Amino acid sequence: MTEAVALLSALVAIPSVTTEEHAIVAFLADWFRDRGLEVRQDDRNLEIRVRGAAPGPVLLWSSHLDTVPVGSGWTVDPFTPTIRDGRMTGRGCNDAKASIAAFSVALCALAASPPASGEVVLAATCEEERGRLGLERFLPSLGPIHAALVGEPTGLHPAVAQNGLLLLDLVARGRAGHAARPQLAVNAIEVAARDVLALHALT
Repeated sequence: MTEAVALLSALVAIPSVTTEEHAIVAFLADWFRDRGLEVRQDDRNLEIRVRGAAPGPVLLWSSHLDTVPVGSGWTVDPFTPTIRDGRMTGRGCNDAKASIAAFSVALCALAASPPASGEVVLAATCEEERGRLGLERFLPSLGPIHAALVGEPTGLHPAVAQNGLLLLDLVARGRAGHAARPQLAVNAIEVAARDVLALHALT
């Protein structure tokens, strides 16, 4: 078993549903410290940085430690990692503990032979699935970032954009009218329907 697979297995065995990442954060912080790297912890977010010999661009590696709840349909214990036919099964393997494991092992290799210049910083964060205490709050404390690599399951196809989410409160105002003079009335349902279709046309 490679170091990355062993680390992934250990991470999957630690339940880390959103807002319950304390145990996995403590484990990963200790994992890095055992290998001689400095760790900065801010609540349930970790920063581990490797600096080159000279100043230069800063590359961010970012991924998250939290998972969605287990849900139904599992035929195995989701927190007992199982490897069959070269594939590991367990909650969070794909989204996104494999990225955390790969980044972590790569960062340790980089620390053993630092770059001539620049820095690589790993941000292992909480609350990606929901909440606002993860990267959104943590990012400003990382300082200037020149480029970023985000570890997410993309089928190993590089992606340069991310879907967004917009939450709206839509208010439609109508005007009452008499059935004999319907042209003076404004139907709020029709107004809302037009607005929804206009928003849909933007996607």
